[in-house]
Amino acid sequence: MIGVAWYRFRATFGRRWGGYLTVVLLIGLVGGLAMGAVAGSRRTQSSFPVYLAITNPSDLIVTTANAQGNNYGYDPAAVGEFRHLPHVRHVESYVGFPWVQLLHPIGLPAQSGGSGSTGAQPVLVGSVDGELFAQDRVTVVQGRMANPARANEIVLTAQAAKTAGAHVGSVARLGFYSLAQESRPGGYTNLAPRVRITAKIVGIVVTNDEVVQDVTDRSTTYVLLTPAFTRQIIHSCPGCVAFATSGLQLNGGSRSVSAVEREVLRVYPGALGNFAVPSITEAKAERAVVVATVSFGTSLDTLVSHPALYGWNWSYELNSSFGGGAGIPGQRAATLLNHDPYVVAWAGVYYGDVVIDGQVVPALGERPRASVQPPLLSGHALSAQNEIVLGGTTLDDLHKSVGESIEVNYGRSLPVRLHIVGTATMPTIGSSTSLHTTMGTGALVSYKLIEGRGSSGYNPNVILVRLRGAGASFSTALHTLDGVAAALSSGANNNGPVSVLPAQRPAEIVNYRSMGDTPAILGVALAAGAALSLGLTLLSAVRQRRRDLALLKALGFTGRQLASIVAWQSSVAVGIGTVVGVPLGIVLGRTLWDLFAHAINVVPAPSVPVLTIVLIAVGALVLANVIATVPGRIAAHTPTALLLRSE
Repeated sequence: MIGVAWYRFRATFGRRWGGYLTVVLLIGLVGGLAMGAVAGSRRTQSSFPVYLAITNPSDLIVTTANAQGNNYGYDPAAVGEFRHLPHVRHVESYVGFPWVQLLHPIGLPAQSGGSGSTGAQPVLVGSVDGELFAQDRVTVVQGRMANPARANEIVLTAQAAKTAGAHVGSVARLGFYSLAQESRPGGYTNLAPRVRITAKIVGIVVTNDEVVQDVTDRSTTYVLLTPAFTRQIIHSCPGCVAFATSGLQLNGGSRSVSAVEREVLRVYPGALGNFAVPSITEAKAERAVVVATVSFGTSLDTLVSHPALYGWNWSYELNSSFGGGAGIPGQRAATLLNHDPYVVAWAGVYYGDVVIDGQVVPALGERPRASVQPPLLSGHALSAQNEIVLGGTTLDDLHKSVGESIEVNYGRSLPVRLHIVGTATMPTIGSSTSLHTTMGTGALVSYKLIEGRGSSGYNPNVILVRLRGAGASFSTALHTLDGVAAALSSGANNNGPVSVLPAQRPAEIVNYRSMGDTPAILGVALAAGAALSLGLTLLSAVRQRRRDLALLKALGFTGRQLASIVAWQSSVAVGIGTVVGVPLGIVLGRTLWDLFAHAINVVPAPSVPVLTIVLIAVGALVLANVIATVPGRIAAHTPTALLLRSE
């Protein structure tokens, strides 16, 4: 059989070499493009884990404040306790200095900001024993890394430098203030600082969780002080420290995270601030790569342009800059919002970490049957205090399903049994320095479970607001909402500035928006491959049918008529492909998009652009006739003598 096949190949190669060339080029072009895309996808998908490993990352990050009842945020004894917990291999820490003022007009903003979701100003943090220098190392993108032994060098993240108008080489004199000074009536801005230090910016850096971030994570930027710098301030002014963050490296890596979280909760239930898990950042990065690689055209554009599909089915968020602190005065907010004619619905939300079956999970707390809740994927909305709605990823991590019960507690509260009644696309809401809900991750519970946090009355961390109107009327509605935020930011019931935030995009959406023209370029490349294959096919057909064409010419066909035969062949091929391919493509595209949307925990809303499809079909027919021009010209010039010689 092989011999017969080889004989046939040699005997017909002279007549069919054009067809063979078509197949080879088509396989090479499309196959090469596909292999390149797959290879690029795999390389991109593996690049973030490789980068993360180079930074010597922590497996769990714990942020504490006022540990063990001290009046400052860093307690060496607490860090020592972390080192002795089961599964903990190594611990390094950094501390935060929120009360800092610029004493010299060069290089830094007039005042650093807090660590809440709206923090536009950089937060000053200082490494105590190597965190961010040796462990969770930052990466220098400009200048050099600060010398850990020098107390006069600092580095900034790129966003902090942009916010501050700073650059490598800038010099600033900083004044550090204590909690006692900050708590005085009128604040600390007119008081003498406890510590004065002159520092030079020697580098611009990025943190190892800054590569793939959602909008909430990007809201906080950092100025990083050296260990020598930090020890000097802690010694001179321990009350200048507001919080401490410890990076824990674990035996067993991410597999031991849940066990260590339980131990931290057991040892320090009252001092616990927030958890963050770097492995979640890694998973978020890999999901963002999938979105970038598997581009679904219009359906993906629809997802990006409609925040309701990824958890933000309201218009704006009123956000307290104090985050998990005092919150927004709920009674005053209710009065203002209920009398605003442009407000359709609103709901107050608390956020914090809850423990579900031993695992720490970011959670949102609302009133049951609230008029604004995250969009559902299955089941029903939160309607009773003994119910819970979970993100799809969290549900899978807990190995549970809708209809089952789980044990949940917050802080020192006693565990309660809650029924899983549904899954939802979780919005990106929470503190930028800790674990927070995002697409697929988190829980929605009754606000009474996480109401605490030292507040009195109903003072939610954020308020979700849905506005009415469009165009000019919507602009007016937004203007009135700005007025509500201003009113909540002042007066006797002031609990801190309140700002109006638009949709907070998750990392997967942010990543797609940064792709630029990549999907369009890929589409053009595939279209070029299809056009080239059609052209080669027509050339091959003209070569194989040259005797038939010569016969038609001898019977009286003109050159134009011969060219039209090729054009019709091209049009029929494209027409059949359009009639069969468009419906099949729509069905297949919708099916694949539904599977993809389920995988990334968004509302499945496949989009079929009818006008675009019609334009593509018409354009394909026009292109088919353009491509047929050269083969048609060749057919028109087929010599009649060729037929006569063969006869």
